[in-house]
Amino acid sequence: MKGTHVPLDHPLERNTAILPTPALNLCVNEIKTWVEDYVPGGILHGTQRVGKTFASKFIEKRVEQLFGKQIPTYFHCCSDPKNPTELDFFSGLLKTTGFALDAPTRTNRARISIVNHFECISLESKDNRIILMLDDAQWIQRSEYHWLMWLHNELDKRGIFLIVALVGQPELLTKADQLLEFPEITARFMAEAVEVRGICDAEDLRFILEALDTKSEFPNGSGISFAAAYVPTAHREGFRLAGHADRIFNLFQRKATDNSVKNFDQLTMQTIKRFTLSLLRQLSALDSKYLQLLDSMILDSIEKSGFQRLELKKTNRMPR
Repeated sequence: MKGTHVPLDHPLERNTAILPTPALNLCVNEIKTWVEDYVPGGILHGTQRVGKTFASKFIEKRVEQLFGKQIPTYFHCCSDPKNPTELDFFSGLLKTTGFALDAPTRTNRARISIVNHFECISLESKDNRIILMLDDAQWIQRSEYHWLMWLHNELDKRGIFLIVALVGQPELLTKADQLLEFPEITARFMAEAVEVRGICDAEDLRFILEALDTKSEFPNGSGISFAAAYVPTAHREGFRLAGHADRIFNLFQRKATDNSVKNFDQLTMQTIKRFTLSLLRQLSALDSKYLQLLDSMILDSIEKSGFQRLELKKTNRMPR
């Protein structure tokens, strides 16, 4: 059940909110450096659901804010084909980047189309850089890297610089090691690497909760933070989620200990988003100037977040 005071199109209710984290800031700063220094590409890696995709989409949506101009930026989801073809590879990139014509049916035509299309994108933006973020890049085959390298070279001949961010799981680093005998690939697309981690301590969690409390807004220009939308009365009286960060993180740790998990070291963004939504909905139903956040409410929201089911892996259990 959604919060009593909250519109149906609120970003938290629609699961479209991108919550800032220290790890997200690290990723943004890293890619910002790549773009400003004309680094051809690098790797963003991390375990499942820690926020790699959120970081990529954050960059895609806020390019103008980050760079002072609208550098063309695209987010492309890689597939896992057994035998990828060059035609499918370039057709997929054309679709992602808004190619308006029918998809090419021949490889030579796809090659011509992708280069001409990217040149048009560059001319329209009046910038010689194009950012391409490839999600689930651990699935990219060696042949696809060669096609990507061909595209990079062809664009370079036209004065266009393609920056490729490979976004994927830790096995992406293993793939990079396996490609060391192809330095033309690794030096171009894998020379830089940054790890995307989840929420590792109470300070990381406080960073997110402060954003919900005071550093978010919906609708734009309203001055209403995400938390204030759920508990307007309590928020006016000074209630803030960030003040409970230590207690919340400690209860997550206690839940891990209760489940005999010995090496719990981070929370994923998926868990945090589900947890905060559940918690804010509970608080919304009780909103008042005397609102209190009880341990029982936190524990209930931890349960509903899927933390125990999705993150407390059996392989991490301590011996009894």
